[in-house]
Amino acid sequence: MPDDPHPMPDPNRPDAQQPTVAKSRGTAWLLDARGRRFRRHPEAISFIVMHQAHEGALWRKLTLPDGSPLRLPLTITRAEFIAMLGDTPGSYQLNPLNQHGQQRGDPPQRIDLHNTVAIASPAADCSR
Repeated sequence: MPDDPHPMPDPNRPDAQQPTVAKSRGTAWLLDARGRRFRRHPEAISFIVMHQAHEGALWRKLTLPDGSPLRLPLTITRAEFIAMLGDTPGSYQLNPLNQHGQQRGDPPQRIDLHNTVAIASPAADCSR
């Protein structure tokens, strides 16, 4: 049986050998393809952002005004992500990159921001 690509922490192994788990400060809101908490590759240092405007459209790399790819820190929270990109509805994919800009590890599940008003301000529904 092949090794599980997302092993659970083992209390009998030294910390240096433990799988890298997203810290609660940032990527705890991201899930992997199996619906479990996203675990980043040890060499990943940032995310590059891909955007799909609607179902069936091509995925496009989001870029800065100078043409360089938009990179987000691995510690980005859901609120920070929505504040930064919530005005552009669609689906997003965060691809983990190493220091050389090469993808390392599997990306978390895509993020759908089709109704950003409801996502960004859930407290608004409580005031009715």
